[in-house]
Amino acid sequence: MDTWTTRDGHEIRIADMGDRHLNNTVRHCERMLKLARDEYSACASYCARGDAAYDAQMSSMNNIEGQMEFFRAALEALRNEQAMRGF
Repeated sequence: MDTWTTRDGHEIRIADMGDRHLNNTVRHCERMLKLARDEYSACASYCARGDAAYDAQMSSMNNIEGQMEFFRAALEALRNEQAMRGF
């Protein structure tokens, strides 16, 4: 992942981000990853109980797994950039 899409839809290279933008984006990804993990755990507990909505919960878990993978990849690229800058 070499680029990040800003909230207003502009694509920016991670290497071109200002230091503050880079650090804020790292914090954003960390928060989003934590939220996704929490949501995944909640879905898993519903599935474990054998609720009637099992298939829907499994679908939700698959979507959440995709979100977690996106934020993990983003964090890796962002943290690599931080390391290159000496943060």
